Amino acid sequence: MNYIFHNDGINQYIKYVTDNQVELDTFKYNMLATISEGILPCRILNEETLVLSYRVDGLITFEQYLLNNNITIEHIMEIFSKINQILIDLGDYLLDVKSVSFGRQNVFIDKKREQPFLIYLPIKPVEDGYDYRKWLIDVLKTISGKVNSGYLISELFSYINSAEFCVEGFQILLENQLLNPSKNEEIRHDNFEEKPVIQRDLEKKIQNNYVKSIKQLQKGRKTKLKRKKERKENLDDFTDEYCDATTVLAPISIKTPHLILGDSNKSVPLNKSNMILGRQDGNVDILIENKTVGRKHCKFVKNGDSFSVIDMFSRNGTYVNDCRVDVERPMALNNGDAIRVANVELKYCVD
Repeated sequence: MNYIFHNDGINQYIKYVTDNQVELDTFKYNMLATISEGILPCRILNEETLVLSYRVDGLITFEQYLLNNNITIEHIMEIFSKINQILIDLGDYLLDVKSVSFGRQNVFIDKKREQPFLIYLPIKPVEDGYDYRKWLIDVLKTISGKVNSGYLISELFSYINSAEFCVEGFQILLENQLLNPSKNEEIRHDNFEEKPVIQRDLEKKIQNNYVKSIKQLQKGRKTKLKRKKERKENLDDFTDEYCDATTVLAPISIKTPHLILGDSNKSVPLNKSNMILGRQDGNVDILIENKTVGRKHCKFVKNGDSFSVIDMFSRNGTYVNDCRVDVERPMALNNGDAIRVANVELKYCVD
């Protein structure tokens, strides 16, 4: 990795000089501008040779951070946990973690807040810079002689080196250790048949999610069957009372507000007074399986015969006819309005 520290007399930067075999990934570069925490802001110094610059004012390198004699294993675990969350959140922006660069000189710390900052390289093809596990092991080896928590370090080493290692699983392990600091030295796996803490928690989460999904599926099926039965009974009552053998019923035209999803022409009726749109299955009325969409991104609220849309503190915004919707401030919708949630296109229709 070709990193060079430089300053302009006022601010300090770290500069990355690429080789001739890579080019700028415009999508990644533009998405970086929307991230407010955990990833260093990136700007292009030279477009022809593709020189990238990252401002590091007020930050120290992780190597400098490790020189602190008062550092504890809890401090290191907090940093690891925050880095895990940064990596997990990158998925919300459709950014690949393989473009993150790890090393003692290119992971930075805001010492006052104990907040880590990472370098993300918006280039293609992706270079072999992502080696989070190797970096974690290097850090643990460095601090092993400084802290008095050999058991904790051993636990972390064991999981990081295991075939089951993943960022989400590592985060669960750290959260368990940080939430129960007094019990860390008491926990022992004397029974070799007992499953490690991380495996038990992962299996428990999977089981809980599975049971929750099954219950939601069963509830949804019962609701659909009940509604279908009610519609049939209502229709039977109507035909018995008002129709004879020669009567022909014409369909009644009712204008129902609905959303059309992108180019698929899939229609979603707005049949409730409040309908939440997002990607968190089970907690929204309109499910959009797209990582740029927030868990609870926006909601549609009925106003008389029409609807308004309200943004719910989404990261990537809600737009109506390219005009951004203010947070928690309703914007009235008209027939034919183009709605965009993150990068998902919708159309509001009343027909």
